[in-house]
Amino acid sequence: MRISFWESKIEVTPELLETIVGILEGGELSVRAGGPYVVALEKQLCLLTGRKYAVAVSSATTGLMILLSHPRFKSSQVVMPAFTFLATMTSAQWNNITPIFCDVDPDTWTLDAESVERNITSHTTAIIPVNMFGNPSNYTDLEGVARDHSIPLIVDAAQGLGAKYDGKAEGSFGLASVISFSPSKVITGGEGGIILTDDEDIYQHCLRGRHYGDDGSYNPTFPGINAKLTEVQAAIILSQIPLITSRVDGALARAKLYTTLLHDEVTFQKSRNSARLWKECTILVPKELRDKVSSNLSAAGVDHRKYWSVPLHHTTAYQMYEHKSGYPILPITEDLADRVVSLPMHSGLSVENIRRISEIVNGSLC
Repeated sequence: MRISFWESKIEVTPELLETIVGILEGGELSVRAGGPYVVALEKQLCLLTGRKYAVAVSSATTGLMILLSHPRFKSSQVVMPAFTFLATMTSAQWNNITPIFCDVDPDTWTLDAESVERNITSHTTAIIPVNMFGNPSNYTDLEGVARDHSIPLIVDAAQGLGAKYDGKAEGSFGLASVISFSPSKVITGGEGGIILTDDEDIYQHCLRGRHYGDDGSYNPTFPGINAKLTEVQAAIILSQIPLITSRVDGALARAKLYTTLLHDEVTFQKSRNSARLWKECTILVPKELRDKVSSNLSAAGVDHRKYWSVPLHHTTAYQMYEHKSGYPILPITEDLADRVVSLPMHSGLSVENIRRISEIVNGSLC
């Protein structure tokens, strides 16, 4: 029997169906300033994170693109980890901003503050930490670096809804942050994202930015994009907000079973001063055995990934535009890239599924 990597099941209640039918019959599927369900979702995320402002968008990626289109970041450099999903990099590149790659902490796999300090220049306008697999960055140290250099944090918290750092909700850190509602996240609308900030200027920029930079006058003040979230998507996401805690707790229980069953040669991502969530169960195995682990999982019908076996500074998209004279030296990132395997973590996994997956991994390490 095949075991999928993730499942995005939405609980379709009679109330949700009635809401969707009402939206479809009402005819306002997408509204420039946000329809009632988009506005309600924005208010809910402000309540969850303690932020003043929220702007619902079509994805966390478009959210980052709009944020980095603000004039304060124009034609500059931003520092970010190379061990992350490609959206973090391409959001900068779409704005003609140069990504400067830093290394990550060997335990948490999130942006390392000392590496950031070494890579800041007079052209640096933002530090972009990334929540990795549900694990928050070390905001204590990163905020210290940001203050020392008067450079804001723009947080890619795409994977982080439901996590906390030092008791504060992920999404509440930095000048602004983005959260994703794509299918692999704790709650989903099929796609979707949200920008969160306490800064009114950033908020107003993002409101215009999600509709071509236009405030309704058809005289855009900057070239934005079409990044609106639909009313149907917003309603679907809203229906799942009460389920966040139970889903986070369920993933934690599955993660604890993995940690009990997997071999001592397996290394798990650690948390620091945070209550993380488990988006996937991403582990490290010996470099020389990673291909064996992967092929055995595939042969047994277990879908899995190697997040991120191609770090961003090795991607063609980086080399096309930025690669000039050799790669950055990022030893922790290179080591992680050679050893990562991401295992299924979704709610459809049974205890027997996790036992089977663990047996395959353990058997591959002999």
